[in-house]
Amino acid sequence: MRIREHKGTTKDGSRILIRSLTEQDAEAVLEHLRQSFLETEYLSKYEDEMDMTQESERKFLKILEEGEMTLMLGAFESGELAATVSLIPISALSKMKHRGGLGISVKKRFWGRGIGNLLLQVILAEAKWAGYEQVELEVVSENERAVRLYEKSGFAAYGRRPCAVKLRDGRYMDEILMYVQLHR
Repeated sequence: MRIREHKGTTKDGSRILIRSLTEQDAEAVLEHLRQSFLETEYLSKYEDEMDMTQESERKFLKILEEGEMTLMLGAFESGELAATVSLIPISALSKMKHRGGLGISVKKRFWGRGIGNLLLQVILAEAKWAGYEQVELEVVSENERAVRLYEKSGFAAYGRRPCAVKLRDGRYMDEILMYVQLHR
């Protein structure tokens, strides 16, 4: 699914362009993910576990772009991909197709500037327009900044998955399960 472009402003006054990511963005998306995986332990994998190639990422972005209820957006500042957010149905089964799963990543140098908030506003509005009734996500409990951002956007915790993430140094982190109702 593609959306029309949105423009926004960060807390420090920088201009942000939010648009659908297309197969032409594959290289930038992979670079963004590699950097994001290096910068935080709160994402799902380590940088050395990335197995996506430019070709596989191109195909994935094309599938998302052509899907009726799949969406991946990028937030750009001065042409640089600062953040991404995706929305994918939890299931195509009729009893669950009202639910979408959300994932977001922001490069560390863009943290705290309101870019994640801008992306969430846009994707939740688009999710509602596409017919989603509920959007869900999982967030590492130690990622307090992200938890506050999600709560600010209307998400509520509905559970906790203990020891969901095990880091290479042996530490465990819980995940908080969150959701937001868009309409019923």
